[in-house]
Amino acid sequence: MRTGKLGSPYAETIEHLQRRADGGSDGIHNLALACRSCNEGRGTMNWLVYATYKAGELSI
Repeated sequence: MRTGKLGSPYAETIEHLQRRADGGSDGIHNLALACRSCNEGRGTMNWLVYATYKAGELSI
């Protein structure tokens, strides 16, 4: 997605599926595209739990 706006919450970012702080690598198998809002909003949550939450299938 190209928004043309720097700092837009919808701008693409590189997401580490397993956070580097939790031992995740920069390898291609551990990277995915995510909007800035999702990348920053996930915090310390596991990516699968966060994706399930964002899809409305889980209440936190």
